[in-house]
Amino acid sequence: MSYAIMPYKIRLDALNDVLAVRDEALFAFVRDRCRADLTDLDQWFGTARPAADFLADLMLGRPHADADAHVYGYCVKTLCELWGAPMPNDGWSGMRYGWFDTVSGTVARAGVSYAFADLVAGGPGVDVPAPDDFPAMGHITRDTLQSHLDRLNGVDLAGIDDRQVVEAVRQVRSWLQVCRQDDMDLVCFYH
Repeated sequence: MSYAIMPYKIRLDALNDVLAVRDEALFAFVRDRCRADLTDLDQWFGTARPAADFLADLMLGRPHADADAHVYGYCVKTLCELWGAPMPNDGWSGMRYGWFDTVSGTVARAGVSYAFADLVAGGPGVDVPAPDDFPAMGHITRDTLQSHLDRLNGVDLAGIDDRQVVEAVRQVRSWLQVCRQDDMDLVCFYH
């Protein structure tokens, strides 16, 4: 089985506002708008509670369930799909977790230290229970995009023989550039 990073450009302040407002009408809108995605989550995971209940917990400030906490992460991903924009991930799909180490190690040998696994570590930038399984989630805020971009721009890609690594580095650079250009944050999911 292979996995992928799913990157989104989104305003985390706006997403946090959506989760803080505690509005029943807004929840009903989101639930209806995301019905197909929520139904898919129900079919994939077969949890005792429907995914819409997990989404309601997040959006209405209800206590979080202890069981099946991973569904909260997938609900946040659904919100990112609704209010954000997915970005291409060809260099980060069909992969195993070891790909992070491969890319990071190759870049380190080229003289730049960058932990690509951090793209999916530290949470999605909103208050959500830690998943008991996938998805792994991480974020880079607008105010730190440039420092990430500066580090990755220091990588001499011409000196790297592995074309897949070069593509993976270029792709992360492009995510950071697009987010900086559009004044958005980067949120990544890995599953």
